Amino acid sequence: MSNEEDQQLIERALAGDRDAFNVLIGKYYDMMYRLAFKWCGNRADAEDIAHNAFLKVADHLPGFKHDSSFKTWLYRIVINVANDAHRKKKVRRAVSGGLEELESPARTDHALQAQEIAAMVGRLPQGEREAIMLVSGQGLSHAEAAEILGCKESTISWRIHEARKKLGAMLGKDDANG
Repeated sequence: MSNEEDQQLIERALAGDRDAFNVLIGKYYDMMYRLAFKWCGNRADAEDIAHNAFLKVADHLPGFKHDSSFKTWLYRIVINVANDAHRKKKVRRAVSGGLEELESPARTDHALQAQEIAAMVGRLPQGEREAIMLVSGQGLSHAEAAEILGCKESTISWRIHEARKKLGAMLGKDDANG
């Protein structure tokens, strides 16, 4: 679907056509879920983030200004919801210790590694975390990430460079300690 088709679906959805809204959301669900999963590292939280992002889209669709593509606007919403969830998760993690995830018999080494990497990315400053997730996690170009985050392409390049240095240091510390 093109931006023009997205625009038609948006107009129909704003006019009250639920089917148009469902088609629009269905088109982008996988993208939103993948971004959310890479952000948090586990299925349940990714589903919550994607669901909450859809609620935000429904609430804020009338405010979509068309100064960027609908997909770019969605990325920004998912990032904002993921950041909110990340802040809330820090509090929950302190209380629960994350035991519910570690006790699951369905955990695989790959899933555990994904969660550990997500935790490391989660410790990065917000700007670096957003840049690395969009470029490395979603495969977007620096220019696309800059448009989504509302900054210069050179800022994205710098943030990714800093994020990679910090992640490398975290991996080095983990290897030295374990």
